[in-house]
Amino acid sequence: MKKIVILNKTEMNPFADSATAYNGGGYSQIRTEFRFGGENGVFSDTSCGDFGSRYDLRVGEKSARWGTMLDEWEKFSDFCDSDWELISALAELRIDVPQN
Repeated sequence: MKKIVILNKTEMNPFADSATAYNGGGYSQIRTEFRFGGENGVFSDTSCGDFGSRYDLRVGEKSARWGTMLDEWEKFSDFCDSDWELISALAELRIDVPQN
């Protein structure tokens, strides 16, 4: 089975602060760059605690967007059952990818 290699993790929220992260605006919002099976990917978590979740994923030419903070028309996924190796590898990182 192919493995995910983490290339970089970046905090996207300049105001991230664990002391204020509980509905105070200091949420950690991490961008994770990785390589899987020769393709580069990016996972971004811009969730806001109790206000909801918001996730973006791009691997090669496929992408997905999901979360409770999005309207239904904003949610989509190009991933399907044939992407099971990638989806399984991402699940190990606690990333639950929706499938088309």
